[in-house]
Amino acid sequence: MLFKFLTGKEISNLQTGLIFSQAAGLLWVFLGLMFLFPSDTITVNDGGPPVPLLLLIGVLRILIPIIIARGVKILFWVLVVLSILAFVNGFLAPMNNNIQFIWFLPLSVLVEIAVLYNLLSPKGRQELKNQ
Repeated sequence: MLFKFLTGKEISNLQTGLIFSQAAGLLWVFLGLMFLFPSDTITVNDGGPPVPLLLLIGVLRILIPIIIARGVKILFWVLVVLSILAFVNGFLAPMNNNIQFIWFLPLSVLVEIAVLYNLLSPKGRQELKNQ
């Protein structure tokens, strides 16, 4: 429905889920770059996330939907597992009582809810079978 207002064309649940998954990948790449470059406002403690891993996950989240759209259906479940892990991470990341990352909770979790809702809906799975 959202993309119908933006583009004037209705797209399916599978396409919507893949688009939201790419948006989540861009979010992960943004987070990786934010931790990679030094800043006065964002500091990473010694136990922080490994930046190359964040960048790799982000790039995978951008590329996997493209491969799924080309017909490799097995990666659909890899994408679902990555979304579930990112959903759980959305709650665990700001738990160290660090107020500077509290924005990560709603941003990450809302994107992952949109991804999982559209990919796991009956219409989305049916479209994957028909692809």
